[in-house]
Amino acid sequence: MAPPGHIYERTQAGGSVATVNTPSHSGMNDGSYHLALSSTASNATLYSLCNGECGSHLSRTTLSGGRLQNGTTGTDTTVVAAAGQGAISLDVRGLIFDPVNSTWYYETAADASTNGEFGTVSFSGSTATLTRLLTGVPAHGLTFDPFTNDIIFSSGNQIDQYQLGIGVVATGTVNISGHEKFDHSAADGHRHLFVASNDGNLVGMDYDSALGHLINAAGSAVAERFLVANLDDIAPLSGSGAPIPEPASLALLAASLLGFVWVGRRRTRV
Repeated sequence: MAPPGHIYERTQAGGSVATVNTPSHSGMNDGSYHLALSSTASNATLYSLCNGECGSHLSRTTLSGGRLQNGTTGTDTTVVAAAGQGAISLDVRGLIFDPVNSTWYYETAADASTNGEFGTVSFSGSTATLTRLLTGVPAHGLTFDPFTNDIIFSSGNQIDQYQLGIGVVATGTVNISGHEKFDHSAADGHRHLFVASNDGNLVGMDYDSALGHLINAAGSAVAERFLVANLDDIAPLSGSGAPIPEPASLALLAASLLGFVWVGRRRTRV
């Protein structure tokens, strides 16, 4: 978890494990809102994003034994544009690693905006280099979906499904509450996608029965439930950084997710 200026590691029961500070710009510690892990290795790199508070910078820290190194400060990483990119946004607000193609992706949209940029990012030392792929897309939250091997991005009231080499293959516009402001999302690798909205609602999608497994195809289902005011992010269920529950827990999780989505199957479709 990551409030402004610090990254906290805690146990599931809420006990404190470690705290890492973020670098300082303009005399203040950077905000720390979104996190991305490079892998599940015990020495993985953890990236922290400040959501517009530190300009063209992000923070990185290296895990030790799978843990944060308590009391340390993250290393400042400068964001630059690749040659020939022209004027692009360097305000990175989300990162995701695609393990199938061994590629990092970034996005720049604010959570209420559907006019962001999306592309690839390569890391070298203290520099992150952006190569833009798309403009004018709802890319604030990013998720790698191991069920389809696609990237899911979202912001405003829109959710897009992106395939490498093809582009956006599906767009879902969700207007259940009427004021969605999508932030980050999570996929469980078994046809279920969950997207957190800043209006307090969590949207669930089931797209296994849809032709081509597209989030907006006929047969896909969507439901929305209010959880808590100002809901912001949801932790990944699969991929880098995801928990590995026991088989019994997996069965309970699957049952609860199916119930969530099927309740809303008759209500609204994307």
